[in-house]
Amino acid sequence: MGATIKIHLLGISPQISRRVLVRGDTTLAELHHIFQVAMGWENWHLHPWPMGRTLS
Repeated sequence: MGATIKIHLLGISPQISRRVLVRGDTTLAELHHIFQVAMGWENWHLHPWPMGRTLS
């Protein structure tokens, strides 16, 4: 089973967002790479990872 994740960049206008489909067994390292590719980044943007939240 997989999930659709919507990525939003905060504090910028107009809003920039992407939707990505990921497998249910995607690791955090893989998710990091997926975000980099989806946003066209080259591995130098900072991003927080909220902890303690459960995704349904």
